[in-house]
Parts: sequence; C-alpha cells; structure tokens
Amino acid sequence: MHNTIQDLQIIKALNDQCRQKNVPTIKSCRWLLPNDEEVKACCDGSAMGNPGPASIGILYRNNAGEVLGTFSKAIGNNRNYMAEVQAIIQGASTSFRKRVKAAMDGFGFKYNNISL
Repeated sequence: MHNTIQDLQIIKALNDQCRQKNVPTIKSCRWLLPNDEEVKACCDGSAMGNPGPASIGILYRNNAGEVLGTFSKAIGNNRNYMAEVQAIIQGASTSFRKRVKAAMDGFGFKYNNISL
C-alpha cells in the first residue's frame, strides 16, 4: 500500500483502521583518521545465525584515508562473538607481523568489552 487516494478510499469503505508505519531511526557517526605514523585496522566478524556460517573482514587505511589493503576469510561455523574476536586477533597479528603501528577499530571492542 502506498497511501494513494484510492488506497485510502478502500480502507475507509471497509471501515478499517490505518496503522502507522515504523520509521527507522537515523544515527550520525563519524570515523576518525589514524595519526601520522599509524594505520587503522577496521575489523569486523559476523555469523549468519548464532551459531552459523561465519566470516571476518579487515580494512587497513593510512592517515590520508587511503585503503592500504583488505582481508576477508570464512571461519566455518561459529558464533557472532567468536567471529568478532577472531577478526580483532587477525588484525592485530597482521599489524604486528608487518611491524605496523595499528589503531584498531571494531564493533567487538565496544559491544563485547574486548580489550587487547
């Protein structure tokens, strides 16, 4: 239904009530660039179901916001929490191996109280 005049006339003729549609909430957010000598590793993990098929993804950006590299990997059947943790561990270990000072950024830090 698109609330055209014809739709509304039909509803009125049927003596039915209109229901208000839920409007999505829009939240603003911002992403900060890393410092001059840092690379930002944005990590995320997700599962389709809990547990379910899961994967992780990491995006590396420099202080100009340019993408330096990406990484994604299927991690089998897992829970959302474990997918988040594995993404953060993968991002941190890759940064350590490449001897890069990384500012880690991932939902797991905030919502799962994960600290390194």
